[in-house]
Amino acid sequence: MESQAHDFEYEGPFGKIKANRKAAVILSVGAIAVVGLFAYGMSRNEKILELALDSSKQIPLK
Repeated sequence: MESQAHDFEYEGPFGKIKANRKAAVILSVGAIAVVGLFAYGMSRNEKILELALDSSKQIPLK
């Protein structure tokens, strides 16, 4: 029963990782969607994009 709960195992740098394929797909699709929405929002607001890309400008925190 334990072998059916996890679809694949990965021997990583922090030990053995057991992952469920459905959860991995949901998390990866969610991460791609978040990055895509962030990139879309940044492209809509050109001033924020310019401030983020221009390393010589310092945005004051206070």
